[in-house]
Amino acid sequence: MKILLICVGGMSSSVLMERMRQYAAEHDEPLTIEAVGEMGHAYEKVAGEYDVILMAPQAGYRKKTS
Repeated sequence: MKILLICVGGMSSSVLMERMRQYAAEHDEPLTIEAVGEMGHAYEKVAGEYDVILMAPQAGYRKKTS
């Protein structure tokens, strides 16, 4: 499963990404987890490649426009 984390600047999602990767490794879960900031709409270019997209609350306003 591929998971994409989106936040405004990319910092908080990077911390969460590392914790999720660690959990997946400890529990032998085959996950690919990446994090991007919504600045510049970088996520729009890759969103279709992921099974799950998690958006930080502070970036939630983008949900209606994407």
